[in-house]
Amino acid sequence: EPPLVSIHGTADEVVPYEHGTAVVPINGQTYELVSLDGSALLHARADDLGIDNYLVSVPGGGHEDTYFDPQFEIYRDDFAVNGTFFVYERLCPDIPLLPLASTEVTLDAELLLFPNPASDHFVIDAGRIEETFTLEIVDAFGRTLQRWENIQGSATIYPQGLESGLYFAVCRFEDPALPAVTKRLVWQKP
Repeated sequence: EPPLVSIHGTADEVVPYEHGTAVVPINGQTYELVSLDGSALLHARADDLGIDNYLVSVPGGGHEDTYFDPQFEIYRDDFAVNGTFFVYERLCPDIPLLPLASTEVTLDAELLLFPNPASDHFVIDAGRIEETFTLEIVDAFGRTLQRWENIQGSATIYPQGLESGLYFAVCRFEDPALPAVTKRLVWQKP
């Protein structure tokens, strides 16, 4: 059986965490879709059947704020890191993990993006990194939505037309020996 991996807010008002009716809010009204078991019961059943599973329950998290609200970041990080390793260990057991090069760790730690979440603008600050870089805003499907070139040091970025959601700010340095650095960006449409 394939492993089951989930992150789910315990106060999800659209898809129930335990058992209930999934609903869709449209124009201020709520429409019921289907009765279903949520992540809590699915993972309990997987345990009963001996299926490997990993669940991150987000106490008080709703359907959307679980993925954007800063108070839930620790749960998202848990899911991103531990959920990834959980799946990796099961799907790629014979491929060893390689440690990050020290250059990558230094670049990632040095490059700052703030405020995050952002709603009108954000600042990308390269700190002590002197290399010129290109900044791309990429969506979850890997599509580059916006691009700024020849950035050095610090820049205030004003994205246009982004919907609220999770994006990735990818910094590509002119020096091809330096790896790209990716930062998560939570955008809240003004």
